[in-house]
Amino acid sequence: MNKKILITILLITLTASGVFALNLSLGLNGALYMDDGEYNGWDDRFEAFQEGERIYYGLMIEILGDQVGIGGNFFSSIYESSFGMEMIDMDLNLALSYHLLGSTFFLDPFGEIGIGYISKDYTDDDIADIDGDMPVTAMGYWFAGLGAGLNLGAIGFYGKFLYHFNLGAPAVEDEFYDKDGQAVTVEYTLEEYALKPYKFVLGAKLIL
Repeated sequence: MNKKILITILLITLTASGVFALNLSLGLNGALYMDDGEYNGWDDRFEAFQEGERIYYGLMIEILGDQVGIGGNFFSSIYESSFGMEMIDMDLNLALSYHLLGSTFFLDPFGEIGIGYISKDYTDDDIADIDGDMPVTAMGYWFAGLGAGLNLGAIGFYGKFLYHFNLGAPAVEDEFYDKDGQAVTVEYTLEEYALKPYKFVLGAKLIL
């Protein structure tokens, strides 16, 4: 993850830290990544969730104030690539949210902004690829979007629609050995992950 993403995470954390109550929510979620016109209406998107088609599943955690929350989300998908190798895509993001009517109110419309890091790699750690311990592709991004939730006491359900803004592939350092056996540190940029512009998320949470 590059320095810009780390600095943004720090700023979001510092901004939000003064307004949090001790409410905590934990949950499960699923994300559908989309291009323009890929799904015709909300019925097609909900049908994709019902069938589990191209859904990234994951976990969420959020610390809640009266109207402001800060949370983290993790999504992943394991699949077989076109060349027969098992791959895993992982998406980790941090978000700052504003809940218009209150974070635990029965009806919960909210807006969200945040940053994330998404990558693709082999599931088999023994596969030797040119990136060594680095993922095959990766990208930093920031996002903004709107959502709505329904809170039934300690149980909540929500959906949100997010737009991704590309921050580019991160620069990394790796160690290689030359023909004389000497260690050489090389800095390079990973191949950019092919991130789709939109993400539709459905989830359920427990409010503690």
